[in-house]
Amino acid sequence: MPERKDSDSRKLLRRLRETLAAPGGGQDRLDQITHHIAPDVDAERDLVIADLTAAGYVASVSEEPGIGATTTGRNGGGDPYFTDGFIKVAELRVPD
Repeated sequence: MPERKDSDSRKLLRRLRETLAAPGGGQDRLDQITHHIAPDVDAERDLVIADLTAAGYVASVSEEPGIGATTTGRNGGGDPYFTDGFIKVAELRVPD
């Protein structure tokens, strides 16, 4: 049977579970959780837009140039990330 490759989301969930189970104060663990990100920032951005659109909250979406592509970035917590550098702006509305 071929070896299963974990998705970025599964890896992130595993890290979050390990962080929650670690010893220490609740606030310390919460601080660690809020700094973990999934590496594919664009996929997460697009998922948020898609979910809001499917729920009827999006009137329109535009794409703007951002900081530019980053292929090997790391956030302040050391998590790797990559992005195409574009910003998607959703104009929200109250659904029908």
